[in-house]
Amino acid sequence: MGLVALPGGSAVDPALIGAQAVQDFEQELVDQYALAMSAAGLTDRHIGATRAIVIEFARSLSTPLWEATCADADAFLAQQRRMGLSVSTRAGKAGAVAGFYEFVITRYGGTIRRATGALVEQPIDEFNRQSGGIAGQGPGAAVG
Repeated sequence: MGLVALPGGSAVDPALIGAQAVQDFEQELVDQYALAMSAAGLTDRHIGATRAIVIEFARSLSTPLWEATCADADAFLAQQRRMGLSVSTRAGKAGAVAGFYEFVITRYGGTIRRATGALVEQPIDEFNRQSGGIAGQGPGAAVG
């Protein structure tokens, strides 16, 4: 059996000492996600809208974005509802945040774990993911 290269282990891990280093690394993650979306052929408009949603979510956090929890996503999406945004808009935002975290977990999870000790988790789950359908429908909704 041979050795296997693991993602995130080929370069020197960032030294995340101080608030500015954390902010710079958060920005790097968002930028790398935008680059990956571009490589996948997504439009500049879609990439820009997705980046704006991810940054909006990150600004709602009191911790670095890699420490976000389901409770953070719950609070963010509840605030979006209080602001009067439609179910489909909230579903789009939840999807954008979920996609970003899938990227971070897959490509940078090991790097973040080594640099901070934090295990990145997906904050969007089946309980707070908006269905995009009829309001009030979703996991655990009463079926009549």
